[in-house]
Amino acid sequence: MLPLFNHLDRIADYATRAALSLCVLLFAIAMFLLSADITGRYVFNHPFQNVAETVTILFIYVFMLGAAALYSRNGDIALDYLFNKVPARVQALWLFLIYLAIAATMAVTATETVRLIYIQRRVLTPSLRLPLGVEHAPLALAAAMIVFTSLVDALGCVIWIWRGERPVRRVAGP
Repeated sequence: MLPLFNHLDRIADYATRAALSLCVLLFAIAMFLLSADITGRYVFNHPFQNVAETVTILFIYVFMLGAAALYSRNGDIALDYLFNKVPARVQALWLFLIYLAIAATMAVTATETVRLIYIQRRVLTPSLRLPLGVEHAPLALAAAMIVFTSLVDALGCVIWIWRGERPVRRVAGP
């Protein structure tokens, strides 16, 4: 099971790095567009069309994929005080149940978001006239990434319970 965990953890690491790289790129594009729009509006008295909607969509992607990457790197909130007071096998079981609950919740979120995208497939954004699903897609992507990461972490907990030793995650820190 440990080789499977290591392989899946490697995939999670690559997905996290890709998500963070995409976030940086999209944030830079958004900042460029906002700067160009402000310059065009106040210096040349000629604002760019549809910049506000484009930047809003870019920020949704940055926020959702960034949140999924943060979760994957265990950058979320932890209750360390109580957690550290219980034995290691109880910690592993505790985390296992939490990871499964998160995976289930995010699976429902991803499924319902995909259903929403399908239902609204003919609805267009006001300015850019893009399918509204473009704005909802980052939630589905982030939820799917969190499901995958949670299941990798749950597998790590099974290994921890079984072997008595917690496997080390590649993406456990920045």
